[in-house]
Amino acid sequence: MINIVEALDLKSDKKMDYYRLKKFKKGTKFYYHGDTNELLIIKSGTAIIQALDKLGNWSSRELATPNYLLTPENLLEFFSIPEQFDYRVVAMESVEVYFVDREYFLNHLHLNPLKFQYFYEAMIIKYVHQSKKLFIINEPPVVKTANALYSIIYTLYPELQENYYPLPKFINQKTVAEYSGTGQARTSESFQKLRDLNIINNQQVINMPLLLNFIFTQ
Repeated sequence: MINIVEALDLKSDKKMDYYRLKKFKKGTKFYYHGDTNELLIIKSGTAIIQALDKLGNWSSRELATPNYLLTPENLLEFFSIPEQFDYRVVAMESVEVYFVDREYFLNHLHLNPLKFQYFYEAMIIKYVHQSKKLFIINEPPVVKTANALYSIIYTLYPELQENYYPLPKFINQKTVAEYSGTGQARTSESFQKLRDLNIINNQQVINMPLLLNFIFTQ
């Protein structure tokens, strides 16, 4: 499978006029909405997309992993983003990010559309996960927490070929609470319920068959 970095012929050892590779340390807030009209693509590492909540605090909303296309709004030609729309991207660990010229990206897209299948599918999956959040918005906290954990694991390990997956250290209960839209106290209670069901253990390792069974039977 050809990923988006290969489709764009991005080489980390060559400096081109149409793209550049930048490295950011853990905790770096490396992009705010509107900073550039370039397209940002993660080469390595994990970042998190945060948006302002109703209290004016930055809240984690989505994970960004290798081949994730940040700033998709910069592809828009006929539509515009509301002025109230605001977000930032924070490195959860050391990350490498390509800053790609918009026209360079579109030229490759038009020349080799089939090579961008990964890009299309990744965008569709992100849309499905975001839609699921709205679908279960009135469900009990434990259901929202379980779905958030599934979405996080799927993002980090898209192949999903194993029965057990550990949560990285940078994914804590606060992150899950923000991701799921559930308060921290309710998320803590939900984690305990999931532990009681052997879905997650004290080492933050998730039993995927049990998690999926719980989600599908609620």
